[in-house]
Amino acid sequence: MKAMIAWWDLTDADHDAESLRGLLREGAGNWEDVSGLALKVWVSDPEHHR
Repeated sequence: MKAMIAWWDLTDADHDAESLRGLLREGAGNWEDVSGLALKVWVSDPEHHR
């Protein structure tokens, strides 16, 4: 089993959690080519800019 976790601190960024979600959704097609991928999850914490 492999796991990848990406945690962005958006405090000083041009994007917030919702706008980043939209950008990542546009690139979601890249994940379709990952062999054996069983689950992809988006978790955000807008209160703390993550």
